[in-house]
Order: sequence, then C-alpha cells, then structure tokens
Amino acid sequence: MARGLANWSNSGPWWVGGPHLPNFVALHGVDGIAYDVVPVLANLSLILGGAGLIAGKSFAPYAIAAASVLLLIAGIYGSWDLTLFIVRSRDKT
Repeated sequence: MARGLANWSNSGPWWVGGPHLPNFVALHGVDGIAYDVVPVLANLSLILGGAGLIAGKSFAPYAIAAASVLLLIAGIYGSWDLTLFIVRSRDKT
C-alpha cells in the first residue's frame, strides 16, 4: 500500500511529464525484521496493553512499556540505517 501511495502522490499530470517513479532500495538482512516485524509487535503490544489497562489487568503497564521500547529501538535503527545510507551514497568528490 505504501508503494501504491508513493506512486500515486508522485505521479503528475501528462503535461508535466507523466508519472515519476521513486527509487526504492531493497531491504537486506535484518532490515526486514527491523522495519516490518518489530513495529507490528510493538503495535500489538500497545493494543493489548491498552485493552489490559481498560480491563484493569496488572500486565498492562509492562506491555505499554515494552511497546514504547520496541518503537524506540525501531526508530533508532531506522534513523541510523538512513544515516549510513546517505553517507555511503553521497558523491565522492
């Protein structure tokens, strides 16, 4: 869906030059886990923690804290990966 939205938002009218496809970079190794699996687990933990908080369960604060830590780790990994990508792909002049 994200690629569809990116293509839709990046396509212009025919008089501007038509659709412009963005350059996507393939994920390698651990990137798929860091960008896909960890946020899904964090969001599920956050939903379960919120439901447990409403129900008054004792695990709720721990589930919310775990979700916060997982989202923080995924964000730090993503920003570090983007920084390394920019440094590696810059012009070598």
